[in-house]
Amino acid sequence: MIQLLKALHNIRLLHPKALATLLYSCLRRGVNVMALLEFAKRTYRHAPMVRSDGVVWSFEDLHEKVLITARKLSNHEVDIKSGDRVALVVTNNTSFTTLLFACTSIGADVFLMNPSFSTKHLHAFCTENRIKAVIHDNTYSSTDNVAALTVQEIEQTKAAKKRPGRSRINRVIIPSGGSTGKAKAIAHKPSLTNYLAPFRACIATLNMKQHQHVYIATPMYHGYGFAVFLLCIAAGKEVIVDKRFNANLVMKRMTDHNVHLLIVTPTMLHDLVQVKAPKKLTIQCIASGGAPLNEPLIQRATELFGPVVHNLFGTTETGLNFIATPNDLRQDPRALGKPIKGMKARVVDTRGKVANSQETGSLQILTKSGMEKAKQSWYSTGDLVVKDEKGRYYSRGREDEQIISGGISVYPIELEQLLHEHEQVERVAVVGIPDERFGERLHAFIEPKVSALTEEELRCWLKEQASRELMPKKITFRSQLPYERTGKVNKKNLRD
Repeated sequence: MIQLLKALHNIRLLHPKALATLLYSCLRRGVNVMALLEFAKRTYRHAPMVRSDGVVWSFEDLHEKVLITARKLSNHEVDIKSGDRVALVVTNNTSFTTLLFACTSIGADVFLMNPSFSTKHLHAFCTENRIKAVIHDNTYSSTDNVAALTVQEIEQTKAAKKRPGRSRINRVIIPSGGSTGKAKAIAHKPSLTNYLAPFRACIATLNMKQHQHVYIATPMYHGYGFAVFLLCIAAGKEVIVDKRFNANLVMKRMTDHNVHLLIVTPTMLHDLVQVKAPKKLTIQCIASGGAPLNEPLIQRATELFGPVVHNLFGTTETGLNFIATPNDLRQDPRALGKPIKGMKARVVDTRGKVANSQETGSLQILTKSGMEKAKQSWYSTGDLVVKDEKGRYYSRGREDEQIISGGISVYPIELEQLLHEHEQVERVAVVGIPDERFGERLHAFIEPKVSALTEEELRCWLKEQASRELMPKKITFRSQLPYERTGKVNKKNLRD
């Protein structure tokens, strides 16, 4: 309760009217994200809430359209009811926001799916997780067990007369690992306390009270984009989204709509800094997440936008855990920062003991604001990190990417960071490969800025920069590296 009161104080809503509105919203809608929209609608009313496809909806507009859509879902021949499971396969647009809240208002569990899922994997996932219906943008077809509905079909359905009332406690589920392997369903519990620690951290560290216009470039079906979206609703911010990321379009949106806060992945930020920036920009904060940053990218972004780049780190299972400030990143581009308030973290060595300062180990999180599996015990994120004497954490890559070369632990991220410093290297990804003599060595995939860059030239440069174990066994040049829609390099594709 104290955390909730502090959160309301942070967004200037700690007064009797706001508390009464919050209580009323929960009583009317149940404990789910629909209660959040009910609260926002009664608090911010005619303020703009979402801007997409040339359309601007206020909080009241969105609330009204959600109730109509919920009645349509209830009246459709599929007849979605409380307790059903619905997979939402929709890109960033007004339909995503409407359908998300409409399903939760009915009481259905909502699975936010990556649109890059293959039809085969989606059907298998839906069967395994007992999905009743898939709502999509003209992508999938029905099967014997799962109904498929397009957004257009729902829009054309006649709404039922009866409005949905208070629904049961339902869940929003974000599958993880679906683009590179078998997806796991990670449920986000609807308790208000789930998001209080990340909410307060973003308000304080990102200074969100001052950022009225927020552009979310990251997919909202991903945990990162979804969490920021909910935060913006609670804080009464205008959210600007587009179906697909385009750097030129984003720069135009930033200019036309006075964007203060930009939510991106490093890949998106990389593309954005290639675009000529207008003289007048109102950007005050850039929050990057989903993958590591590198020093040249941070420097270029700082030259264009000023010292405004932050790095957000978290997992689908544990939520937001760290926020690295511009000052943290200036000292080390691999900085994660300190754990946000309300979050506990530790570094564990190979023996399962707490590691010493400056010793690389496995990152574990214990948090009351995370997901079900991490609530009562230490959860290993699969990341390798180092903690310094001041309590700051630094990334050393993923555990499943670490290799042992000639008996020495080698981290691909270190070679990636080094290669990014070469003036002719545009992008880079490094993976481990078998080696008869050393057991394992590194394979560097390079996307060069100019085709004239040769392997011999790059190896000569590396001899002056890298230790022996970091010297790659192979260097492969690619015109374009494979990326997932979330902005991460698809290393599984490279290994295959």
